[in-house]
Amino acid sequence: MTGADRPSDAGLNTFARTRLGTHLRAMYDAVVQQPVPDQFRDLIARLEAGEARAAEAPRAEAQETDAAPGTGIDRRGA
Repeated sequence: MTGADRPSDAGLNTFARTRLGTHLRAMYDAVVQQPVPDQFRDLIARLEAGEARAAEAPRAEAQETDAAPGTGIDRRGA
């Protein structure tokens, strides 16, 4: 039995593993070349917009705490 015919620990010989790897790479490359569906683009845009709002919220809260309560007067310059 040669090295190419001998089963590996996974039960596949070298030829089978090489052929399987080649086919899997070709399938993956074909999938990667496909455009991103519009539904995913929309979902990503909504998630990014939510993250941007969440990042701005602490800044807005910090500005509110710098104002005199109930007056809208900024105490930072006082």
